[in-house]
Amino acid sequence: MSPEILEHWWKLLADWFTKFGIKTAQQVFGADEVGFIFGHQNKLHVVGPKGIQNQYQQTDPSRESCTLLTLTCTDGRAWPPLVIFKATEVLPYWGLKNPLNSS
Repeated sequence: MSPEILEHWWKLLADWFTKFGIKTAQQVFGADEVGFIFGHQNKLHVVGPKGIQNQYQQTDPSRESCTLLTLTCTDGRAWPPLVIFKATEVLPYWGLKNPLNSS
């Protein structure tokens, strides 16, 4: 990247901070997610011509999976990861501690 591109990016970022009233690093967060598939993989099906390095693969669709979410702040704080598992129904007691009344 050229110095001009970097300078332009920092200017856009500063303008965005000003527009939304962000004044400290405690107000800037980063989040990421990743998916995991559980279990031992017995069968693997690869789709594509033989000898090609980048292939598409298809696995057993009945496998269980989860999603992991992470959250960090630019001031160095980090929160424990949130792990989301598949559920078959929403249980009533899950909403007991629901300060935002989300559903």
